[in-house]
Amino acid sequence: VMIESREALGGGVAYSTEEDFYLLNVASGRMGALAEDPEDFQRWMRLACPEEPRTFLPRKWYREYLEARLADHVAAAPAGTFRRVVGRARSWSYGARGILVMVEGDAPITVDRLVLAPGYRESELPEVFRKLGKHDRLVADVWRDAPEIDPEEKLLVLGNGLTAVDFLLRCARRGHRGPITTISRKGLRVISHPPPGTGFGEKVPDLGQWAPRGPRAALADIRRR
Repeated sequence: VMIESREALGGGVAYSTEEDFYLLNVASGRMGALAEDPEDFQRWMRLACPEEPRTFLPRKWYREYLEARLADHVAAAPAGTFRRVVGRARSWSYGARGILVMVEGDAPITVDRLVLAPGYRESELPEVFRKLGKHDRLVADVWRDAPEIDPEEKLLVLGNGLTAVDFLLRCARRGHRGPITTISRKGLRVISHPPPGTGFGEKVPDLGQWAPRGPRAALADIRRR
């Protein structure tokens, strides 16, 4: 039994976009839906779009891949073993026959095992900004609140991670010309992926090289890499 409030499966917030400039932040060769086959997505893409040369692909294509793989598994499952419920699970409890899941607008469902996969959670404003409430100059969630912004306006982005990058890409595509400042809680800039063969994922570094320089120098070197 799969409980999901959205009509379409496989998209969620991250992959529902139709814009090509929102890219995956992991190389396609490591994005297979099955743990035992990390290159499955890459092979699927070669069949679906053989002329695509990029390593980091648009997220919308990953949504299509997940939809296709789910459809394959449902089609291969014995009749009556898969059930889709469009709704929201509100609570669960242990019952005499297993785990009882309460679904909004539907009958309770009893299962042997329960897997919680809520995905994206609505962001919460830091305490210092909560007094702004629903102010029209505050964008509390860049995915759910997408107002038209004057291209000359000055913008302040709280955060310096992937969501900030997505927002900056959107601004660039819309021709934003005003100054944009981003603030990182940890004082770090966005770190790009290293070229193949140069990252720690390719070769474990010799930790002994940092011993004479101390932990601070080692940490600074790791962050640069």
